[in-house]
Amino acid sequence: MRPLVESANRKDWPRLVSERVKALGKSITSLAARVTTNEAGIATNAADIVTLQSASPVAHSAMQLTNTDTATSINTASLTVVPMATATSFGSDFTQSGSAIQADFDGVVRLSASVHMTGSIVRSAVGLEYFQNTTSLGFHFNTSYMRSTGGHNETTTVCAAVLVSCSDGDTFDIRSVQEAVAGTVTMQSSGSSFLLVERVS
Repeated sequence: MRPLVESANRKDWPRLVSERVKALGKSITSLAARVTTNEAGIATNAADIVTLQSASPVAHSAMQLTNTDTATSINTASLTVVPMATATSFGSDFTQSGSAIQADFDGVVRLSASVHMTGSIVRSAVGLEYFQNTTSLGFHFNTSYMRSTGGHNETTTVCAAVLVSCSDGDTFDIRSVQEAVAGTVTMQSSGSSFLLVERVS
């Protein structure tokens, strides 16, 4: 599946999201008008309560992976999966798949990530990209330049949040690639880097 921001002109995606939210609000308002309530506006019929619950917006669900690996170099000649290990789950819409997060539904997710890295080679830089299954989403991030002199031997690249359409079983990971001098660059400490996938629709 293609990212939501690429399903139309990139400038149009805020409008598309807004239209979906408005449509959802209209359908809930229409439904509420047909529900029997008491004077306080609370649904009193059991069947109506179940109907309203099923029509409510998607409950927030997410999974976050953090690193424990501080030895594997992420300054690789080709795009390579950044090793993540520890999963924290909020809800039941996701499962861990190695260093990736699997979506167990059809819908839309929001991806975000941060990788804190360190190295002793002079003038290193590591690029990062989001992957869906085995395909790059096309968003490239690189703010990881390290001079490696004068104590400048750590850096962090924060990957901006993006919206992506997904199908049940799709996996998401973050991959790294060398963009300057070759040599070893690792994640700085256990728990210093993360990949977060959130369900938004």
